[in-house]
Amino acid sequence: MTTTTTDVHDSDGPPVPRSPADVVDASITAALLHGVEGRYAEAIDVLTRGAGDVAGFGVVALAMRRDSGDHEFVSLVGDEEARALVLGKHLPAEALVEQTTEADAWGPLRFLPAERAVPAGLAWTPDIEKADHPDAWDPDDWFSALLLRPDGDVVGVLTLDVPFDGLRPDADTRARLADYVERTAAVLENLDQRHRVEQQLALAAASREVIRRADPRQGARAVVEACAPALVDALGADAAWFHVVNGPSVVARRGAGGGVDAAAGAVGGRQVSLSEEVAAPEELRLLSRITRHLWSHQELLMRSLYSRSHPGISDADLAAVDAWLERAGVTTVLVVPLGTLDEPLGTVVLARSGLQRDWSDIEEQAARDLGRDLGDALHTAAVFAEKRAMVGYKEQLIATVAHELRNPITAVLGNLDVLAELIAPTPPLEASRRAAERMRALVDDLLALSEADGPQAVPTEPAAFDEAVVETVDLLRTVAAAKEQTLVVAVPSDPVPVLVPRGGLDRVLGNLVSNAIKYTPAGGTVVVDLEAVPAASENPATAVLRVVDTGIGIVEEEIGRVFNAFVRSDDPLARRESGTGLGLAIVARTVQRAGGTVHVDSVHGEGSTFTVTLPLAPTPATPAPPDGPAGATG
Repeated sequence: MTTTTTDVHDSDGPPVPRSPADVVDASITAALLHGVEGRYAEAIDVLTRGAGDVAGFGVVALAMRRDSGDHEFVSLVGDEEARALVLGKHLPAEALVEQTTEADAWGPLRFLPAERAVPAGLAWTPDIEKADHPDAWDPDDWFSALLLRPDGDVVGVLTLDVPFDGLRPDADTRARLADYVERTAAVLENLDQRHRVEQQLALAAASREVIRRADPRQGARAVVEACAPALVDALGADAAWFHVVNGPSVVARRGAGGGVDAAAGAVGGRQVSLSEEVAAPEELRLLSRITRHLWSHQELLMRSLYSRSHPGISDADLAAVDAWLERAGVTTVLVVPLGTLDEPLGTVVLARSGLQRDWSDIEEQAARDLGRDLGDALHTAAVFAEKRAMVGYKEQLIATVAHELRNPITAVLGNLDVLAELIAPTPPLEASRRAAERMRALVDDLLALSEADGPQAVPTEPAAFDEAVVETVDLLRTVAAAKEQTLVVAVPSDPVPVLVPRGGLDRVLGNLVSNAIKYTPAGGTVVVDLEAVPAASENPATAVLRVVDTGIGIVEEEIGRVFNAFVRSDDPLARRESGTGLGLAIVARTVQRAGGTVHVDSVHGEGSTFTVTLPLAPTPATPAPPDGPAGATG
């Protein structure tokens, strides 16, 4: 690769190295100004460039130590091509140890001549000609300065290349650089730490956005499809492949304009080559083995050009991953297990291509946390799905049993009618009839509940809500009169159309009004009021039904569950009345299926108000009369 250093300095010839004191003062001042403005990366570049100014080198790179022991390149000045290649990459700890061990040591400085060079793990070699001089700089020479804390711990390493004089560093050069490094090491470490805090805060905000999108109630596929684009953005990936065990696979890739597209399919869609390769059965088995290992050890797998091993994963599996990366055109990946407790639930493979940087330890930690959070969301989604399946099974069982019971109960009632004609009424006969009637009421409610939960076609013709109210009240007037109750009904003079099946509407009204009468003592009052509320601002037109009674009311602890199936009050006054505990559940599900709402306000001992709100059906426009001659009459 060709390097250029003409843009490093403005002078026509090689610059004269400046004194460490001048450079330190100028560099630290500029760096602190950048730091005050929160431009930490630029501040680090200033101090990195200062090392080259002091020692007379055109290209300088800075790598800072991370918790893993590796060093991450956070700055490179002097060559844009080298910067694109190296910045963000990791220098493995073992490679640095080998280099420093073999190198000549001058205090914090290390020099390894080309003739003793060892593999660096990450190397950039400038395309320069070696001068005709006994001490000429060789493109494969390695010259570095260790950044040391007072206790001797290494916190970073500066690597210098392309000397302006074309020579290896002499004693004077080494002295100037050693003095500069000693005076700036603490500043560089502080700036690096501040920069990392800034990155952590940004990643934390982006991670919150990823999790905010997860709604486990919608299922595993919805969770993955909602989170995939945000995750790609948050972690700066070019693409991400999500695979959920026994669930969906989704690929998200960064579009040409920088946005993120999500494609879903049997194995993540066909728009991204990554999914084509992973979809193969042997690749899925490979991913499953790696995921189990990573989750059990709470680890991630990063694979790139400079990361060639991982404890606990076989060389054969790692070789298979590398072959897959090469076929997919990816240079670095981060494999993140998704899970909760002891159970891995899936995997996300984050990919970068081209000269993209390696994954920083901050990004790795964010990915690890997101893997757990997304695993929790997937686990919750699985619980929701299991509960939905159980509810569906229960409802199907109830509907089947109710259908099977209906005919025998009808036969029992028919035979009781025959007996009533043959013999005089007796207490056992009357008790049998009451029991059969109660059983028939329970079966009818079960079938109504099943119908309310089952698929329903949207009615093409609206039902007249006002007519249904009047007819229901008329049917129940005799029941209210028997208890000497006052039954009041109020409906608008204009039609109130709603898109609800008339049978469902009758059940809603019948249950609410009959309950009000049932749980209101003799002499009480029941008011049934229907109102058409016109559209206002962003609120559509609605029909509002209120059923108000002066009955026994509902205890506060039970209000939140009155619309649940098979729920009956523990109030002794309510227990005196017979019931199946299904009426209000039928009301709620019928209203919700129609896009409406139902709620109750109640004071125990004073009465209750049930309010149903349904969307008004659009009223067909009345055609305008045809124009005729002026003054013409029909």
